[in-house]
Amino acid sequence: MNEELQKTIKKYNKIYVIELFVVAAIVIVLATLKLLGIIPSSQNFRHVFNIITLVGATYIIADFIWLCFSKKRQKRNSWFDKLSIIPFALAIFVFDIICLAQWNAENVEYFTIFVVIAFYYIAAIYIAQGLYHIKKPSPAIVISAMEEYNDKIENEKKQKETSKSQEENNINGLISSVLKEGSSVEGPLLGGMMNMSYIVKDKDNKRYVLYISTEQANEMVNRPLEKEHQQIIYDLGITSKNIYFDTEKGIKINEFIEGTSIDKINEFDYQKIAELFHKLHSSKILSKTDYNPFSRFINNYEKEASSFSKDINPLYMELRSFLFEHKDYLEKQTKVLSHNDAQRSNIVKDTNDNYFFIDFEFVGNNDEIYDIATFGNGDVNEGRKLLDYYFVNPTLDQIKRYYLWRIYVSLQWYNVAIVKHYRGEGKAHGFDFLKVAEFFLNNADTAYKGYKKEIK
Repeated sequence: MNEELQKTIKKYNKIYVIELFVVAAIVIVLATLKLLGIIPSSQNFRHVFNIITLVGATYIIADFIWLCFSKKRQKRNSWFDKLSIIPFALAIFVFDIICLAQWNAENVEYFTIFVVIAFYYIAAIYIAQGLYHIKKPSPAIVISAMEEYNDKIENEKKQKETSKSQEENNINGLISSVLKEGSSVEGPLLGGMMNMSYIVKDKDNKRYVLYISTEQANEMVNRPLEKEHQQIIYDLGITSKNIYFDTEKGIKINEFIEGTSIDKINEFDYQKIAELFHKLHSSKILSKTDYNPFSRFINNYEKEASSFSKDINPLYMELRSFLFEHKDYLEKQTKVLSHNDAQRSNIVKDTNDNYFFIDFEFVGNNDEIYDIATFGNGDVNEGRKLLDYYFVNPTLDQIKRYYLWRIYVSLQWYNVAIVKHYRGEGKAHGFDFLKVAEFFLNNADTAYKGYKKEIK
């Protein structure tokens, strides 16, 4: 059963059980007052009591008979509730008939004691029902909760359809204003944890990529700085041209690189990718800001993830502890202009076998080996192989830094995936983010084992 539905059932059932106990308490008080003579047994009181309880008892008996023959009512009612109250209804019905036969009698000797016993009995029934339903919710409660949940799901579906239609209108309006009349959306680009992406084309069928950022991405990214970085990297000749950038909303339109991201192909040229990295790292251009990996990790990624989930995976803590033992060592490395998210999905191979970077949300000054570590997002060994092409004969120190940064990147994305899961972003991106988190934790563990194997 859906977790949200279970919570709704528990909430409704808790209210119902409390109501039963409250009614039981009130009835006990009334019975006690009657027993002590504080509530008198006058003739008028007896007449009113007999008429009201006779009607009530008749309804309870009729309702029970209806329940016995109606499958529809059986689905919504608890047999325990109905069976427990039937003896009371039968007794009170007979009692009322006897009392009504003595309508003009000034006093019915057994009236007070019977009323007191009846009140205490009905209180006991309500207490018993309350205790019973603590563990087993009433069918009516379950059905009501399910109906409310289904209504909520249906309303959310309608809202999403309305939102989708509005989003499509907004997208069409945007690309028409930027690319002029005759432009259209060709289709979505699947993948990506930080943006919704679409291929769009103008009236001449030239293609572009439209990026629409998520709320979380806009919280994490300095958009004006990203715009500057994109221009710098375009000037280096290793990305496509940006033609529209809304720095407030994080909406971008870039020229489409005719080719495919290398996460969708099995074979690619490590030497050319190493050269692509060198073009960026050896540019002698620095960003206005350092990437500051550990500050980001502690104050952003990990802090937010821990606010959603207090259950910390022991393996995560072991790997984190090992990583932070080397924090000072990693932070003192020489910094160059770095992509900082140079995973395979952000590297495109065009039709002429040239390689380009895309997506520059995290560009900043950092250790150059950090970029090589991010290349190992899908497979730690791929990043390790790229290290050999980048340095030809990497030193032990460079290998050490690779594995440490790989652990860092994996734990970082582990936290991001946890946040995205609890924010409910899985449906929008087509990801099971708990599985994504598990993947990156295993990725970090693989890097740790690689470190132990190569760094004696």
